Amino acid sequence: MKTIFCFFPHCYIKATNNELLVYDTLKYNHLYYTDYELAQSDRYTLSKGYLFDRDDTRQLISSFLSCEMGYLIEYGKTLPYMNDRKIKFTTSLEKEYRSLNHNLASYTNTLLKTTTILCNNSIKSNYSDLEHSQIGYPIHNCCKIDYSFILQQLHSFPYLERIIISGEIEEQAYASLLSFAKKNSISLTHRVFLEKASIEKILNDLEENDILFVEVIVDRNADLSTLAFHDRLYYMALVNDVSDVSLFSNLHNVSYTPIISKKEFNEELLKQMIMTKEEVLSSKANKRTCLLSEFINSAAFGTITINYDYNVSCVGQHIGSIQDTDLSNLINKWIRNEHCMWYFYRGKKDSCQDCALSSLCPSINIYETQGIYQCPCKE
Repeated sequence: MKTIFCFFPHCYIKATNNELLVYDTLKYNHLYYTDYELAQSDRYTLSKGYLFDRDDTRQLISSFLSCEMGYLIEYGKTLPYMNDRKIKFTTSLEKEYRSLNHNLASYTNTLLKTTTILCNNSIKSNYSDLEHSQIGYPIHNCCKIDYSFILQQLHSFPYLERIIISGEIEEQAYASLLSFAKKNSISLTHRVFLEKASIEKILNDLEENDILFVEVIVDRNADLSTLAFHDRLYYMALVNDVSDVSLFSNLHNVSYTPIISKKEFNEELLKQMIMTKEEVLSSKANKRTCLLSEFINSAAFGTITINYDYNVSCVGQHIGSIQDTDLSNLINKWIRNEHCMWYFYRGKKDSCQDCALSSLCPSINIYETQGIYQCPCKE
């Protein structure tokens, strides 16, 4: 009789050319080996959830057993059936593409979940264009925006869950967006700088519209004494330096957004943004999150940004313009691109391909696409 070690179903396994990670998604235990060469046949069996018991693997299996990550079984001439441990997507997308050489919008239109609309911005601030992208806010502009045209484009997306309007917007257009959101059961978030926000009006709007959320942007120069509390009122605190964090410690519903212009001017802040491998391993990810990270960029998937000039992008990646073609066709064509940000997961990056922690790391974000840092766990 021969023996194999079988991993429990809740254990996530990632084997690369020279690294091995076994991550228990229930107890959050892990075994992580670097500079560890595995035979290609062993990498294959590990992807199936088992490992042959041999002299050269016995020490490894002993470690798995001591961490209660699986069990040993004996078998005769035939191996027991091992189900594929990866997520499988059962759709007709590929079949449709092979038949027609393109996909119909009926499927791809169901993928869009969140749309950010960059509106006007009358503030002449010191923030650069790149920094505005990090905030998710329009650069200085006073363009006339046809919101009815944008809403007409969004009518084609039945599973749209959230619209974010970022910047300053006229009352009539604001009312139209609120009406559209209510009619289609979509949550609406208004993101605006404090100096262009009326807290009193915001509180009234929140009381009158239960689908409305407001995100007020504050920085080190903001007058925090004017701020108020509401369960759907959030604050985005812009952090230019590590010391800025303490300025906003008394705010409720606050999130911190690092503002990085040049690497050399923000070294301390950048160090705080970089994770250690121990921090990555302590992320307490579940099995579904680990498996999905091998297929999609989970932070970007289903999201787009429509600029005030009608150009469409995703995490800084330009998609096209809805002045040239409708949004459905634009997304439909874009998702076939091998660099589509929705499907550009960490394992596709050259710097992350041989890292077994890639499925536990945060998804690729705007700071990486701008070249601020290489990846979350490397300077």
